[in-house]
Amino acid sequence: TGDSHPRCPEQWIAYRWSCYSFSKEKKDWHSSQQSCWAQGADLLVISDTSEMDLFKSIQMGCFWIGLRNSTGSGWIWEDGSILNGTK
Repeated sequence: TGDSHPRCPEQWIAYRWSCYSFSKEKKDWHSSQQSCWAQGADLLVISDTSEMDLFKSIQMGCFWIGLRNSTGSGWIWEDGSILNGTK
């Protein structure tokens, strides 16, 4: 169809080729990750500065992103990539 945005579930935000949801439920990081997985999703992985700027501009309060500190490996994104300051 040539759509630049995916068809997202109701209440989700389309950006580029992905869908994003912001829950109003207060949960810890692991519970948030499990909730995402239950919906076939992952916590946010920020791919570039324009994506980071978009999410900084969304006034949804605080939300978890898919970045964790792995013992011995440093900071790792949900997709398995390592945080390197330029991602």
